[in-house]
Parts: sequence; C-alpha cells; structure tokens
Amino acid sequence: MPKTNLSGGMGRPAMKESSIEMSDWNKATVQTDGEAQVVGYNFDENDGWMKDRGPCSCKGFLYCLIVSAFIGACVGVYFAVDSGLIAMPGAEADSVEEIVELKNCSMEHHAEWYQKPITKQDGQQYTAIDQIDHDPSSFTQGLTFANGVLYESTGLFKQSKVRILDPNSSKGDVLKSVDMDPKLFGEGMTVWHDKLVQITWKSKRGFIYDIETLEILQDFKFETTNNEGWGITFDWCKDEFIVTDGSPYLHFWDTTTLKETRKIKAHRLSGDPAKSLNEIEYWRGRILANVWFEDVLLVINPETGETEKEYDFSMLWPEDERKQKGADVFNGISISDDEDILYVTGKLWNRIHSVKLN
Repeated sequence: MPKTNLSGGMGRPAMKESSIEMSDWNKATVQTDGEAQVVGYNFDENDGWMKDRGPCSCKGFLYCLIVSAFIGACVGVYFAVDSGLIAMPGAEADSVEEIVELKNCSMEHHAEWYQKPITKQDGQQYTAIDQIDHDPSSFTQGLTFANGVLYESTGLFKQSKVRILDPNSSKGDVLKSVDMDPKLFGEGMTVWHDKLVQITWKSKRGFIYDIETLEILQDFKFETTNNEGWGITFDWCKDEFIVTDGSPYLHFWDTTTLKETRKIKAHRLSGDPAKSLNEIEYWRGRILANVWFEDVLLVINPETGETEKEYDFSMLWPEDERKQKGADVFNGISISDDEDILYVTGKLWNRIHSVKLN
C-alpha cells in the first residue's frame, strides 16, 4: 500500500495575492504578507457605504472585522491540517491502516527472542500446542493463514490443488478445494492483501487467486536462479514477495510487476550456503524456512541472508514413525491468529501441528 506521511507533510508555498468575491462588494483584494490585512475596498456606491477609502475606517470597520476573522480562520485551518492536527476527508482511514502496519512491523517486543541463539544442537526448542487432522494425500507445498482459515497449495502432477482448511476443526475440515491443471505441479503460496499468490515448480508460471472463491484472476510468468518455484511469502513491511527455488538464493519480487528486484545468497549457521530452501513464511521480520529432506526450521535475516537460528524439529513426528504411515518430509509453515503460534506440517502428513518457538 502507498505509504502515508503521518506527520502531514503538505507543502507550504509562499502566500500570494488573491481575490475573494463577496455579495456586498464588487471586489476586495486580500494581501497576506506576515500578517493578514484588507486593502482597497470598492463598495457599491448605491448602498451608502464608503468608496475608495483606506482600510478599516468608519462604517467599513464591520466588514474589515468579518473579513479579517475569515482570513484568520482559513490560515488557522491550513496550518492545522498541515501539522496533522486536523485530518482531511479520506485521510483518517489511510492513517489508521498505516499505523496498524507500522505496529505489525515494529519488532521491539521480540528483542529478547532475536538475541537468543538457537542451534540444532540445543535439541527441541519449541512447544507443541495442539494438532488437527490433515488429509494424508496432500503433498503440502505451501501453507498460509488469513481470515481465520488456512490456505494450502499441494503438489504432484495430476494431483495439485488449492484448498481452504478450517484450523478450528479437529478434523481439519476442507472448506473448499480446487484442482489445478494436471500438467502443473503446485508449489508455494502466500496471502497478498485480499488475494492468494501461488507459484509452480518447473513451468515458470504463477497464479493470483481470489481469496474467497479460489478463482484464478491472473496468470504470470517468472524467473529465478534455477527457473523453478519452491516457496513464496509476502513481506508486508516492505511490500515485496520473497521466493525460493531450491538454491541458496532468496529472490525479492516487486508486487506490481512480479519481477525480481534483487536476490541474496542465504547461509547456514555453519557459514555454508543454505541449499534446498523450500517453503517459507515471513514472521517477526524474519524468513522462516523449511529445508528439503531436513527436519529443521531456519530463521533467516532477509537483509543479510544470514541464518540466525536453527530449530530442530526431528522429534515433532520422528522420521521412522511417519514413514510407517507413508508420510514424507517436514514442509509447511504458517502464521496463525496468535502472533506467537505457528502452524507446521509436512508432505503427506496426516496432521497439522500448532507450535510456539522458544
């Protein structure tokens, strides 16, 4: 959304001579330079008032007083609006929306979390809150949340879908499901205002959906380092998309053109390139990232590409146990309606967990 200058910021051009039409006068010229004054009255001679006399004399005093008050009020309102004390019509909603956005982007209350180092060697550094059922046939590629529901993008050729799930149902009810073109392999998906944006694997195609009907509104082409799409998330603070393609690179896209504006190479805590970055989610000003074939959640700084934390999720649903159920890798991260709780799942998992990171 366009940024709103909360401090007002209207220009202050030099005040020039102007004319004001009044019913009792033919014309009154108002000149303001430092302080307001009224000069050169030119009243109708038939009404018995003064004509061509100096400012503010005799019976013309009443008119002088009215005009001076009028000018003073106009000048006062101008500077009140300019300073932000008075909001112009239509400005209030934008300012409130901007204040909400600024609040969401303010991370000061998470300072302690930022400073706390987390590595895989620290073991389980999260709390499993709850879990709901999940369709075990869903090859989860993207998971995101808005409007009290979860949105899921699933993969595999001839099986890819876009779905709306109810996280408040223990059964994880599927509220709506739309099949994709069987030639396409669905990948990551993110909420973008009142729409969903999805990318696909190797076709270099993406889609924008109506968030309620799941109707396709736009089809677009994209490019990445590997010319593949893996994960996508929306940074609402900078109004840009962040995309992964299985390489160590994070690709930043303009939300209007859907074109890359820059990319940075991500690194693990070890200093090695962060290969196989998969599903991602923007949270607390950081990128949360799954890594293909690794039960780990990375916390990456989008400005530097450096991993700041690595959470070990190997015990959430241990690999040897889930393989018995035909479940695949850990993949799928989403925010929730609680700013401290996340949803996580995996490909072909029969469950979605809600967790809280330490």
